[in-house]
Amino acid sequence: MIRGLNKQVIVVRDTGSDYFEEAIFIVNPSVQANDADLAAEAHRLIAASSSNRPAPLFRKRFLLRILLLFAASACLLGIGYLLALLF
Repeated sequence: MIRGLNKQVIVVRDTGSDYFEEAIFIVNPSVQANDADLAAEAHRLIAASSSNRPAPLFRKRFLLRILLLFAASACLLGIGYLLALLF
């Protein structure tokens, strides 16, 4: 049995994330703020954390492969052009 537990909790169900359904924030008991300010701060934290999301690794690899494909094709076209000039 737990006694004397009194925590204010804010649950944000609309996180805008494909991975998480809801976020739970435990409010610092020394902070005195109204519910609207706490909810606004919770939404601000969620928005800030989702905007700093790095690009997925597969997207970086895909772009690198496309770049290498273009570079290789440019080299092959250049070699083909030089061979056509020589022969």
